[in-house]
Amino acid sequence: DVDCMRAEGIEGNVELIYNGVIDHTQNDSLIKQNPFIKEQLEKIRQQYKHVIMCLARISPQKKFDLFVDIAKQKPEYGFVWIGNKNEVKDLPSNVFCLGEAFEAHQYLKYADLFILPSNYEGLPISLLEALSYGVPVVASAVGGITEVLDGTNGYAVGNTIQEFVEKIDVILEDKEAFDKMKQNARKSYSDRFTIVKMVNIYIAVYKDIL
Repeated sequence: DVDCMRAEGIEGNVELIYNGVIDHTQNDSLIKQNPFIKEQLEKIRQQYKHVIMCLARISPQKKFDLFVDIAKQKPEYGFVWIGNKNEVKDLPSNVFCLGEAFEAHQYLKYADLFILPSNYEGLPISLLEALSYGVPVVASAVGGITEVLDGTNGYAVGNTIQEFVEKIDVILEDKEAFDKMKQNARKSYSDRFTIVKMVNIYIAVYKDIL
């Protein structure tokens, strides 16, 4: 967005402040879980080698069809979508749509990998929440996503089945690399996307104006 403003000649009094999210890992045990979703996720974790999750509404923007196509290529993994308002039928056996959820971020602790196929984004809060839980991410290379995922905490890719599957394999098929990427995911959140860091930058801007 800042680059687009510069292209239009708007350069003065512009400050880029990244979104920050609360570190829910410190108190997520206090959040009331949906018993159905919790039970389903525990079953899926027992049934599949890895759990790949997306938190989003189902809309053309979020490319649910691509999510399903990716899942078809990796039947050994359980693919979980949380955020669908209506029941979704005729899904592959390894795809689970668990409905809408209050404080959906709390279910990221059941995920090994977060994916976010999308046609456009700003800077998705769900992506930052995944990093805060130490969950690596593969997401579409749109909006601010390319400014967050740098190959150490996840990958920004084109909207193709092949590119998503390729990076999913890179992350999950080597345990040592996977463990390192989980550490990097958490570190990238701690270094850049905490709520405290965001608030402090806003305060600095206000003080500078005053």
